[in-house]
Amino acid sequence: SSSSSSSNSLPRTNRLTSFDRRCYITACRTLRHQISLFESSFQSVHNRKPSSSERTGMESTYRQYGTWKRTIRSSSIIRLQGVVRGWSVRRNVKLHEDVTSKLQDMEVDSTPHRPESNTDEKENDTPPLNSKALFEKKRTLKNSLKNFDVNFQKKYGRMPVKSEKEPIRHLYEEYNRCKEEIERVGGKVESKVSTMEQLKLEKAQLHQKLRAFEKDFVEKQGRQVSSFNDIKPVAGLYRRYKELKKALK
Repeated sequence: SSSSSSSNSLPRTNRLTSFDRRCYITACRTLRHQISLFESSFQSVHNRKPSSSERTGMESTYRQYGTWKRTIRSSSIIRLQGVVRGWSVRRNVKLHEDVTSKLQDMEVDSTPHRPESNTDEKENDTPPLNSKALFEKKRTLKNSLKNFDVNFQKKYGRMPVKSEKEPIRHLYEEYNRCKEEIERVGGKVESKVSTMEQLKLEKAQLHQKLRAFEKDFVEKQGRQVSSFNDIKPVAGLYRRYKELKKALK
């Protein structure tokens, strides 16, 4: 009766305006009051609340109350998602401004410097003067893109899809341009840097293996490694570690 007439006047959507939401809440309170009176009356007679099969004459009231309550909750979730999206966009814009400012500070002329007196052989062997800045710029962009993914995953429990990366699309474009520029003017430098990074990684891995060996030795022998015989099983690893340490000085 009253619930059906109210149902016809309320909007059938989860995207409620503030006014619509207040109307739903008021209607829900009215139905909740009717349900409370019914349950109180039933409990006074039977000393318990009515089961679903014992709601004779009140089925539509219970059903309408549940429908409106779900609508209010859905509307609240949609509004909250909108707030979160707005916060995320503002945060990404701020991130873009910070990265752009940093990149502008380190921006250099992308044209490689080639003195006229140099031979072709010297041109090939001498890295461009701006290669270091290009690598630093690429690293900064890569870290920014990675941080965006990490922060997004922490907040939403998943990696962002392509459409959700739109606020930082310009960073991807700049990163790709930077990679192309490095390949054009500093291929040999990039190769050298890559080799050094590989050597550093190998050194770190060896360090972990040797530390693990020494720890295991102490646990088994009750003393520290002190002679060549102690390290004989991994002597080759110690030798390689010293070579890498010397090469990376």
